[in-house]
Amino acid sequence: MADRLHISNTTLSQYEHGSRVPCDDIKLKIAAMFHVSTDYLLGNDQLFSCYSAGGKDGDDMLRRKFIKYGLLQEEEELTEEKLEDYLHKLRAVMDIFC
Repeated sequence: MADRLHISNTTLSQYEHGSRVPCDDIKLKIAAMFHVSTDYLLGNDQLFSCYSAGGKDGDDMLRRKFIKYGLLQEEEELTEEKLEDYLHKLRAVMDIFC
């Protein structure tokens, strides 16, 4: 990843450990690399806002988002265990880049 961003492994490690924050240019490159928006990387995506809203409406919105992004099949149930697993993984990825 460091090679693709044209940065050193040390710099990437500093980003990952939170001792250094990437500049906007690097954030744009990371977003492009993962085919997401910078808003998504920074936690401003609707996925997290609808989850924090909670309740049935929040669950329905999350289910639709998970289906849209291929994390869940249309006929598949979004169990609490799956939800927590997916959110844990998403937060871990975001922690690396934010």
